[in-house]
Amino acid sequence: MISTLGLYVSLYAFIDITYYFTLWQIASSPDNYGNTYDLFSPETKANIWATIAELILGLFLIFKSKAIAKKMFSMAS
Repeated sequence: MISTLGLYVSLYAFIDITYYFTLWQIASSPDNYGNTYDLFSPETKANIWATIAELILGLFLIFKSKAIAKKMFSMAS
């Protein structure tokens, strides 16, 4: 159950990472006139940091699910 939650969180993080990577590629490529645009507002940068934290949490839940489950069962009994 815990690793499933980790997969769920990681899946949404990977989707967001794909979106921000695509946005970065669009922002870094110049238009027909040679202009580049900064599409990363402070809010977008904060969302990127939140996505990184979400990915770390999801991977932690996946790789440490057995230890977390053992701890939960020991606390329940």
